Amino acid sequence: MSVKIITDSSADILPELAEKYDISIIPLYISFDNENYYKENIDISPEEFYEKLCMPEASPKTSCPPMADYISLFEKELKKNNDIIYISISAKLSTCYQCAVSAAQMLMDSYDNDILVIDSIGATGSQALLILEIVKMLEDGLSLNEIEKKANELKHSSGVYFTLDDLSFLQKGGRIGKAAALMGTILNIKPILKVENGEVVPVGKIRGRKKAVEEVLNQFDSNIINKSEYSICALKFKQNPDAENFAELLDCDNVINLYLGAAIGCHTGPTPVGIAYIKKYR
Repeated sequence: MSVKIITDSSADILPELAEKYDISIIPLYISFDNENYYKENIDISPEEFYEKLCMPEASPKTSCPPMADYISLFEKELKKNNDIIYISISAKLSTCYQCAVSAAQMLMDSYDNDILVIDSIGATGSQALLILEIVKMLEDGLSLNEIEKKANELKHSSGVYFTLDDLSFLQKGGRIGKAAALMGTILNIKPILKVENGEVVPVGKIRGRKKAVEEVLNQFDSNIINKSEYSICALKFKQNPDAENFAELLDCDNVINLYLGAAIGCHTGPTPVGIAYIKKYR
């Protein structure tokens, strides 16, 4: 019996890492018109998503995968006699966690294997880094009960700091009011945001893109003291040339470059850059 790791596409796991560690990904659905829905990275590529995201008046939305998608993938692994660890985007940001719990409950009576569902209380980089720490736990032979306990401890050390240029996407998503978005655009004010305990919260605002990026770095440096104890990744859209060298600004070793997808992009537009982190399991 082996253990299969599954997550949703909001984790933005790099394809090479998913292949290396045999991680399966359930895609979120994306719509630009509330009629046609595309499976992320299957029906629509990252390049196509970014191109649509940059179009004037773009107003994309993400949707949790239907229950049938969870049942299908979970059952496929259970039939192979595999236990399953599923790591979801924060339950405060999506219904993916509850959907996975419901699918697991439906299947458990028919199979002897275990399905462990973990709420990452994060998204994108913090979710991905938690998954990679769980990979290390499996390599060290920890049981599912031990992994559940340690993962639920570790996730509270995770977070994401980020900033973005275009406030219109935050306004469309109801994060800020129309007047605030307009005034911020006129005054060139950029928000400094954090994903913390499963929610996106503002931690500041500053005028100008360059200073906003510097403030993201300052927030990270001020709050993460002993960086050697943390796994860290830089976040950006691969196609965004303005953020090309962002990882080099981080004064840390072994920083992973991670490319944002629809889960964040639908709410931020094409301009975010950020830093994700989590305490190392080892």
